[in-house]
Amino acid sequence: MAGSATPPVFFVSYARNDTDYEPFRKDMKKFIDDLSARVAVKMAVTRTGICFFDESSIETGTIWRSEVSNALKGTKVGVTLYSPSYFTSKWCGKEFQVFLDRVSANPAASQQPVGVVPVLWMKCTTLPPSVEHIQYKHAGFPPEYVEVGIQQLLSLKVYNDQYLLSVEAIADSIVAAAKSGLGHTISLDLENTPSAWDRSTEADPESHKEGAIAKTCFVFISRRGWEWQPYPEKRKTIGAMAQQISGDLGLRYEEIVCDSTLANKLKETRTSNVPTILFGDPASLRDGAYALPMREYDDLYLLNCGALVPWDEESKKKGGNDDTWLYLKDKVCQQKTNFPPPNHEWRSIFSQDDLETKTRTVIENIRLRLLQQILSDDRSEAHNGNSGAGITAGGVLKAQDKGLTDSAANLGIQVGSAPQIEGPTR
Repeated sequence: MAGSATPPVFFVSYARNDTDYEPFRKDMKKFIDDLSARVAVKMAVTRTGICFFDESSIETGTIWRSEVSNALKGTKVGVTLYSPSYFTSKWCGKEFQVFLDRVSANPAASQQPVGVVPVLWMKCTTLPPSVEHIQYKHAGFPPEYVEVGIQQLLSLKVYNDQYLLSVEAIADSIVAAAKSGLGHTISLDLENTPSAWDRSTEADPESHKEGAIAKTCFVFISRRGWEWQPYPEKRKTIGAMAQQISGDLGLRYEEIVCDSTLANKLKETRTSNVPTILFGDPASLRDGAYALPMREYDDLYLLNCGALVPWDEESKKKGGNDDTWLYLKDKVCQQKTNFPPPNHEWRSIFSQDDLETKTRTVIENIRLRLLQQILSDDRSEAHNGNSGAGITAGGVLKAQDKGLTDSAANLGIQVGSAPQIEGPTR
């Protein structure tokens, strides 16, 4: 598509994390080739330039190339490959927001199709509010498409017929959507385009209470916020890292702003069993605006929260005599640094690898602790005769919660037939 004066028929928006593994990359390229071929045949055009599929890593350079911008402005149809990573990628959120903005610019937007064709690339347990109104399945798809997603249909030979039927249905949707197409846009400032996922959060001030252990909230306690780079030589922002880890773990991502309301929001995430991770920038924590919320957090004991503070090599060499460490320990979080609760890494992170490894570990530890408490609470309710859970004749607790079942399975906890989680009654 690069260098072509004719806009592509469709633009493929996907999460780069979904192609890190070479076999998955090959699967996606085959799907795009197959889909492009079917659309070309149905529209009686050549395959040349019919699809824009950018294989570069925008996340790595964080620079939007002109051909990406031009394709987003001119394409008739936006094809979005849904996956857990897709909904935690800031860049995918930006592309999706461009599609939404162009939909609103189309006079026919109130009618179907509107110009966006979602594809279930991998099974997603939840969808953000910004996409819920866009239908991604219909009678033309085989049941297996909704159950496992296109990537599984393609990679497993037993699903070959279902894969071909799904590609056909998606191609039909693209052709139908192209007749009206997305609305026109003259200018496009991608760098300053908000992510559709962020807008979903802003539109719902109570969203941090939702998702339970199928989600993770993050707090970036730094002057630079999402853009903070704990280890600049790695060129990875704290926000991009958090989103990537959420996607790898199949979790929804949400950011909580570090301000005067932080302590109250952390309490609310605890009530709702939402794992929450606080990242502290040592330099910013010497600033009263960031130290105060952490001082308030120091007075709380919340089962769902973990805190991680990354340090550089210079601080490591200074050891216990580092002034910034002493300030944090004596002036900001005196209680929690002297008597660290579980999942708090105050002085153990000195590299990007340390930070990423410990972040993953802390998230999974918190999810497991919360799940154990949820199951314990369900047992108590069952014994008290509440309807949220039941005791079978065999003396086994059954909690009626499909999301909880999926999360338990992901954590390696034995799961009975869905939607029941089974465990001893005492």
